[in-house]
Amino acid sequence: MRAYRNFVTRVGLLGILLLAGVMATPSPASAAAKLRLDDGAGNSVTITDEGAGDASAGAVGDITWIGTLGVWNLNVATGSSKPVNALPELMHLNSVNRSTAAGTLVIEFTDTDWMNATPAFILGLGPLLGPGASILYEAFYDLGNGEFVAANLIGSLAGNGTVVGPAPGVTPYSLTQRVTLTHAQAAQSSFDANINVPEPATLALFGIGLLGLGVASRRRRTAQN
Repeated sequence: MRAYRNFVTRVGLLGILLLAGVMATPSPASAAAKLRLDDGAGNSVTITDEGAGDASAGAVGDITWIGTLGVWNLNVATGSSKPVNALPELMHLNSVNRSTAAGTLVIEFTDTDWMNATPAFILGLGPLLGPGASILYEAFYDLGNGEFVAANLIGSLAGNGTVVGPAPGVTPYSLTQRVTLTHAQAAQSSFDANINVPEPATLALFGIGLLGLGVASRRRRTAQN
């Protein structure tokens, strides 16, 4: 009996030690979100969440950069992602940009390790453009979970509105928002761009739309044959 009790005690101690080792082992850290601005003329800046240049340091998931870039003498860009964002919104990108002359500015916001399994996303854009200004908003997902990877286009907008686009069916994946702002002259513009998970009613309409496209495609093939 004593030998049995000693055996149980040793097994129990071993289990405690193994559990302590597992708890002490750090879990793999996910990559931080990043914000990038590029004027196409050799001037660019990349800011990592909680890294150098992040004016929102202390708020994990928010990145804010304030500065100048070439002819763009005023830039206040903010990207919000997990964990500060709550469903249905996944990512939000907004910016105020002023230029002293004509130019094009590309603003990108990326984050990896997304685990939201959904068949679709809703993209939204609300720009306030200065004279001679134009904007293009694009969003992408990447099953390779890479940063700033424009592998699969979710959708695009060139003005106020929303659009429903496909999402990956597997996880993890990365999301990247890209806004291309073009000024034909000195001007000031601003915008809000977001990626949301659709509500169930919107998903149902999206499914009906896909079904309609499939039926139309089959009819075209039948007519051609």
